Amino acid sequence: MCRLLQVSQSGYHAHQRQPMSRRRRENAQLIQEIRRIHTESDGVYGSPELWQELQGQRYGYGKHRVAQFMKQEALQEIQHESIGGFERLVISSGFNELFGSKLRSRGPQ
Repeated sequence: MCRLLQVSQSGYHAHQRQPMSRRRRENAQLIQEIRRIHTESDGVYGSPELWQELQGQRYGYGKHRVAQFMKQEALQEIQHESIGGFERLVISSGFNELFGSKLRSRGPQ
């Protein structure tokens, strides 16, 4: 492993023994909170709503940091649209890039 990474064995093991930095601990906690809130909202909350929820819980994270971690964790909001009295779910942007080519209409039934 050390040869592959081009580092000395002692340097590799010294790095492994270091405690996790404060920023990495905060990031891990933030990701956990984002997942929890997103799940509790049934996927309806996007990054602005998640950020507001975190502010209400006295977390001092920035909007862009929350949006970055939502993107990193592939969490997207589910939007509801009402057209002609019928409601349909619209999943935000990345859905079609991921699944659009794999979904086919069966036509009228």
